[in-house]
Amino acid sequence: MRHREKKLNHSLSQLLQDVAMTASELPWVAHNYRVPLSDFNHLDFMWAENAAELVYKPVLAFLRECEQRGQGPLY
Repeated sequence: MRHREKKLNHSLSQLLQDVAMTASELPWVAHNYRVPLSDFNHLDFMWAENAAELVYKPVLAFLRECEQRGQGPLY
């Protein structure tokens, strides 16, 4: 099991590096948010009981901040 855990950690580490590299190459990134749960995956965006707390509420809060500053999130 330790080998699998090590591989998973490496894969997560590589994924985070890939996201950081992609974000750095884009001309403008409005919000680079990482879900604060290491095993959160694509299915969780739809089916997790805590998806609203972990994803949707933080995203909506960011959009509200942009609106309050008089900036649309995609300008």
